Amino acid sequence: VWLGGDSAATDGALNRTLIKDSKVFNKGEFVFGVCGLPKVMDALRFGMELPVQSGGSAREFLVKTLVPSIRSGLKELDCVGADDGQLCFDGAILMGYRGELFVLQGNFQLVKSADDFASVGSGSSHALGSLHSTIDEPDPKKRLMAALEASTRNAGCAPPFTFVSTKGR
Repeated sequence: VWLGGDSAATDGALNRTLIKDSKVFNKGEFVFGVCGLPKVMDALRFGMELPVQSGGSAREFLVKTLVPSIRSGLKELDCVGADDGQLCFDGAILMGYRGELFVLQGNFQLVKSADDFASVGSGSSHALGSLHSTIDEPDPKKRLMAALEASTRNAGCAPPFTFVSTKGR
C-alpha cells in the first residue's frame, strides 16, 4: 500500500500554512494518511500504542480491535466531539494494513473501496479523478504524484509531497 500526502493546512477562511510534519507516516505494520485537525494526526502518530493482530482476518482485527483502540485514544487525547450524540473526529484517516487500503471516516466507520484506491481531504475529488484515469500506470509513486498534483487545483492542497508505503503480509 502506497500513500502520498501534501503539506497544506487551512483554517475555515482558507488561509494556508505549509506544515513541516508529514500527513502520511508509518507506524508499526500500518501506513496512515490523515486529513482534518492536525491534533488527530499527532495523537495517532505519537499519543497512542496500536494493538497487534493475533488472529482472525485483517478486517475483523481492524473493526473489533484497532478502530476501538483509535477511538479510545482520540477520546483520551481530546480529539473528538459529539455530532448528533455520536462520537466523531474532524477529518478522515487512510490506513494501509497488510496489503489493503481502508478509510476510517470521522464517525469511525471503516470503508474499503472496491477500486483499491482512495483519497481523503479537501483535494480528494481531484485526486480520485486522477487515480481513476491512471489505473493502468504500473508505478504507484507516479500515480500518487499525478493525483497530488491534481489535488492542488483545490486551494487547501500544496506541495511539497511526501510518500510512504508498506508491504502486504
